[in-house]
Order: sequence, then C-alpha cells, then structure tokens
Amino acid sequence: MLLRNIIFARFLSPGDFAIALTFGVVLSLFEYTSNFGHENLMQRSSVGNQPSFQATMHSAMIIRAIAVASLIVVISPFIPSILNLGDVKFNYALLAIVPLVNGFSHLDHQRFHRRQFYTVSAKIGLTADLLSVLVAVVCVAIWDSYWAFYASFLFRHTTSTLLSHLWARRPYALAFNIKHLKLLLKFGVPLLIVGLLKYIGIEMDKAIVARFVGLDSFTTYVLTVLIVVNGANFVTVALSKIFIRRVSIAKTHIAETVKTNGIINCFLVIPILVVLGILGEDLMSLIFGLQYTRAPFLIVAVCAIVGLRALNQWLNQTVIASAPTQLMLMADISRVIGAIFGVWLVYTSGDLLKITMAFWFAEILYFITLTLLLQKRFAILKTSISILCIYLVCLSGLLWVYNTSHLSSELVKIGLTLATLSLFYLAFLVFSETCRSQSMALLRPIMIRLGF
Repeated sequence: MLLRNIIFARFLSPGDFAIALTFGVVLSLFEYTSNFGHENLMQRSSVGNQPSFQATMHSAMIIRAIAVASLIVVISPFIPSILNLGDVKFNYALLAIVPLVNGFSHLDHQRFHRRQFYTVSAKIGLTADLLSVLVAVVCVAIWDSYWAFYASFLFRHTTSTLLSHLWARRPYALAFNIKHLKLLLKFGVPLLIVGLLKYIGIEMDKAIVARFVGLDSFTTYVLTVLIVVNGANFVTVALSKIFIRRVSIAKTHIAETVKTNGIINCFLVIPILVVLGILGEDLMSLIFGLQYTRAPFLIVAVCAIVGLRALNQWLNQTVIASAPTQLMLMADISRVIGAIFGVWLVYTSGDLLKITMAFWFAEILYFITLTLLLQKRFAILKTSISILCIYLVCLSGLLWVYNTSHLSSELVKIGLTLATLSLFYLAFLVFSETCRSQSMALLRPIMIRLGF
C-alpha cells in the first residue's frame, strides 16, 4: 500500500528502507512462479461452488505455502549475494512466514466473485491495509530499521488471513479430491510458465537494478515506479473490465471497438503520465522526502515503460475478450527475450537509465508481437500503428518538456504541465470524434446541473 510505504520512506534511513523493499522483490518471484490460479479456477469452473472443491483448493494452498516457504528457507543464505546487498544482518528465511500465513486463507470471499459480489474481498483488503498503516506508525516508533517494515508487512498478511475466516460464510475445511486436484493442475501448470515469463519481463527489473547499479539507485527506481504505477492505475484498473466487456459483446465490429478502446486509453492515461513526468521528481521529494537521490531522466523513462504497459494492457484486454489467451504467452516470450537481450547489452555499464530502457525495449517487442498475432484474427495493425505513433509523439513531447524544465522552479514546471495538457487535449478533441463524444457525454450532466 502506498501510504504504508510513504511512512517507512519518511522514517527509516534510505539504507534500511532499501533492504525493506527487497522483501517484495523476493516474495514476488515466488508469487509469480507458484500461482496455480486456484482463485480464478474457483470463479470459472462449473464445480467452483461445491464445498468439496473449495476444501480441495484450501489443501492445495497449504501444500503450495509449505513448498514455497521451504524453498525460501533453502535459498535465503544466497539472497544478499544475488541482490548484491553486502553485509546484511536480516535473515531472509523469515520471509517464509508470509507465504505460510497466506496459505491458510479462507477462499469463501473468492467464491462470492462467481456472483459478481466483491464487497467482502474489498472489506478484507481495505481493513487489512488501514490497520497495517496504524501498525506501521507504531512500528517505526519502536524500531528505526527494516524490522519495523517486516513487522508491519507480516501483520498485514496475517490480518488479511484472519479476516478471510471471520467474514466467511462456510466453515473452513480441507479435502483431497483427486478429480478437483487434476482440474487444478490442468488449469494451473500453464500459469506457472506464464508467471515465470511475467516475472522476468515485468518484475525482474528491480532485482537487476539492485544487483548491477546499487541499493541507492534501487530505492530511487522502486519509488519512481511506485508513484508512476499508482498514478496510472487510477485509470487503467477502472478501464480494464469496461474494455473487456465492450470487446466481448462486439460481434461484428470488433476492430472498431478495439480502436475506440485504444483512443480512450491514450486520452485518459497519457495525461497522467505527462503530469508525473514533469512534476514527478518534485512529487517524490514531497511525498517520500529529500533523502532519496534524484536520477535525471529516470522519471521520463519509467513513464515511458508504464505508458507502454498500459497500451499492452489494452491489447491484453482485446485478447481476453476475443482471442485465445495463448497469444499473450507468445508475446510474453518475446518480451522475455527482449529483456534478457537488452540487459545483456548494458548491464556492465551499471547505468540505471540504460537498464530501464532495456525493459522499455522489451515492452515494445511485446506490443509488436501481440499486434501481429491479433492481426491474423481481425484488422488491428493500422489501429496499433496509430496508437503507437500517438504514444511516441506524446513521449517525445514529454522528453522535450522535461529536458527544458527539470532544473526550473516548481512554478515553471506547473505552468509547462498545464500548457502541455491543454495542447494534448486540444489535439485529441480536434482530431478524434471518439474523444469529442466521450467528453460531451461526461460534460453534459454537469452542464445540465449548472443550468446550461
């Protein structure tokens, strides 16, 4: 949660906070590469509502938790050297407690998703997050080291597990139904491969930066990603379900619907990235404190990656709604190849910006690959080229504005941000019928209320 990270960034030393951030890097590896998708299977399977199925999934979660925890304990002595952390006193074997606690969660709130009922899941997540923020304040008052982060981190996961039992409607049960286990393996094994590919393509950048650039740059990089991703997620998360639904019901005009989705995606996401690209460094200093070193042009590079991932998410939504999901697996493979090749070219330089751009190159490969695969099913190539050109033009403009203003005062930056946004919206409203109609649909109720 962003608020909890702000507290620790403010009250811990940069060195201790850097060690704390590596906890997420380590655990995300095992989360990506051990997730069988039991929650999704429960929602999609025709037997997902059966008590025996749910009980079998509980058993599978415990087995997975024990396996992951054991593996973390085994590799824990090597983690500091893998991440180039130097002499760290924290025993990474303690991270094994987190997946172990998560493994005993109750899945009843996931079963409710079958009926499009998400209230219980939201209550669990929100309550656990809010309580963990309060605990974070207490922890930093007791410890002034990464132990405060670890205690709050463990509390958050423990609370989430306990609340899943408290708000469950069925009693917790375990079972070993062979039929259900086979169904889980058939559904989940391909997801393990996808998880590994996604970790390498999307999450491994943090580990690469820690190992080859150093902890100071690692902290700066993670905080930059954190603020940009959270900003973009205000739009992308909301758009995801809407876009999938729009494409899934478009029987004879899929290509036109996909084009409209892409234009709307650019219209809503790019302005956020423009604001963060120009003002992001000052926002980071304001939110996280002045103790974290700025890396020139890093904020623009991260905005470039996050923006391209938003475009890739637009393509992913198209696949989910209208095409076999194996297409995303093939695109993931191209992204991994691009990431490995890019990092291999630049890792010896120890240059944070070059390593960041290696992962941007990987996102470009993903976009191109998935576009070409979708083109075999319906006409999307022209739309993808148009969307990519819009993105590149906006990115070039952002780069120019940043280069012009990054040493200027905050007032100058705010003025340039407003001018850039005005120019952006004006261009979209002039050249895009979709943006004009969507803007009018948004403004019309407001104008009516104001009496116009």
